[in-house]
Amino acid sequence: MSGQRIAILGFGFSGLMVVSQLVRRAPAQTICYIVADDLNALGVAYSTHNIQHLLNVPANKMGAFPDVVDGFSCWLETQDAALARQRLGISAEYAPTDFVPRALYGAYLQSIWEETQRQAVARGIFLKLVESCATGIASRNGLAVLTERGDAIAVDHVVLATGNAPKTILPELPASVVIQDPWSSHAFANAHEWASPVMLMGMGLSGVDVVLSLRSAGYTGEVIAFSRHGLVPQAHAPVSSIFAFDKQALLAQPSLAGLVRLVRQALAEHLEWRPVVDALRPYTALLWQRLTLREQQRFLRRMLSIWNVYRHRMAPDIAATIREEIMRTTLRVVASPAYTVRMEEAQPVVTLHIGAKEEVVRPSRIVNCTGLQMAVAQFSSPLFKQALADGLIEPHATGLGIAVDPHLRAWGAAYPHLYAIGTLATGQLLESTAVPELRQQALQVAMALFPEAAA
Repeated sequence: MSGQRIAILGFGFSGLMVVSQLVRRAPAQTICYIVADDLNALGVAYSTHNIQHLLNVPANKMGAFPDVVDGFSCWLETQDAALARQRLGISAEYAPTDFVPRALYGAYLQSIWEETQRQAVARGIFLKLVESCATGIASRNGLAVLTERGDAIAVDHVVLATGNAPKTILPELPASVVIQDPWSSHAFANAHEWASPVMLMGMGLSGVDVVLSLRSAGYTGEVIAFSRHGLVPQAHAPVSSIFAFDKQALLAQPSLAGLVRLVRQALAEHLEWRPVVDALRPYTALLWQRLTLREQQRFLRRMLSIWNVYRHRMAPDIAATIREEIMRTTLRVVASPAYTVRMEEAQPVVTLHIGAKEEVVRPSRIVNCTGLQMAVAQFSSPLFKQALADGLIEPHATGLGIAVDPHLRAWGAAYPHLYAIGTLATGQLLESTAVPELRQQALQVAMALFPEAAA
């Protein structure tokens, strides 16, 4: 297997960890092409400079490698971490159970990237950086990655680690009114001048981040957040007891209804809901794959919003800030299953349909907090448009991401040489966006490519 050429498309957390795991396992002379339009960012989530944006998981569970789960909290004790805190203007020091600024986690990933480059040199593995967008994959005479700048890179395998594609909302409205990308560095540059209210479409963890970003940028007016169910993520909190499911009883459930009954029984009998929800995590992917397509679709329609609220939680300090905003009525969260939008003299007018009532809001800005675009057919990327057209990938039957096999190989014309990790594997795994899942997927891909690790 020496001399293999592997292209990794995307260089956020997933892409970095695939490269790092390949450098650990691959034999000498392996070539890794890293293709991304920004090789310095290491992903949107950890590129924020707002130190109020915290991780949603304690530091001691955020290690980038599955065999060193506490790797991040150990790194926090190093001189590199001290220098990063100084550079970011962070005076606090953190305990292993603390929720740490995401910017500091970005510095941790940068240190992993630097170490990965050193290891590659020592092991005779070549890392070739291609700072350009991948626009297509040619497959007629072997695989080749095509880029925006004109490259045609011949490779043996391709790993799609492209990260999260945002949804686009209200494309008919002027760009000056709708903030499609709240993660852009200039999204809230003049927010201190915006008239009240500002409206958020969506109030999951992205909406929480946007509230913090608006306040950091000097916006002092009302924030109105609306979503179909009007739910706000729950908070992490200390627990006084542990809980574990009986694995055999859990896996013996023949249907979604049986699983729901078992979970409800556990919630009724246990004093705290957080340990019960967390105890499902090791089994989530397996349980999901055992459901029929109809049951998966039913879960997505009826239960996904509730699952996300309780499963993906806020750091305690952030939860306290959001609660205070709601109590002071500077943040209002509205459940509106339907809405209409029109422009009236250069002003957006949003009509929220709340049961039999209507509420009309005239916001100065509408911010897109709807989360990730999961339907691959809706991706705007030329890479995915071409891959779909050429049959290199297939949409997953649930509509979430693409169809992959248990080894994360994408079904299609390039099978088994095309891999996909992260959001793209959501339909297969349900949970496929958080560090614990992504670090395991990166190892899984590396092991599939090189079953026997090089000495």
